Amino acid sequence: MSPALIYTHALKHSNGSLDPAWTCKVIRVALNYMQELIRVERCRNTGWDKTVADIAGPDWEALAASPNLAQQYELLKRDAKEA
Repeated sequence: MSPALIYTHALKHSNGSLDPAWTCKVIRVALNYMQELIRVERCRNTGWDKTVADIAGPDWEALAASPNLAQQYELLKRDAKEA
């Protein structure tokens, strides 16, 4: 399930409700994974022509809700191109 569409269920909202805090947490995990993949790729020489280090497309929508995470993503995209 895309973080942009994360819903939580509770007795008060049995059909689920959008959870922005959980969405941000999941996006942070995705960005941390991207950062670690970039770090590992820089350390080893695999001889591969290309390695993709990015987050899933639908997650980009969730970045719009958090300028700090969007800025971190832009920096990681730059780092990925340099790696």
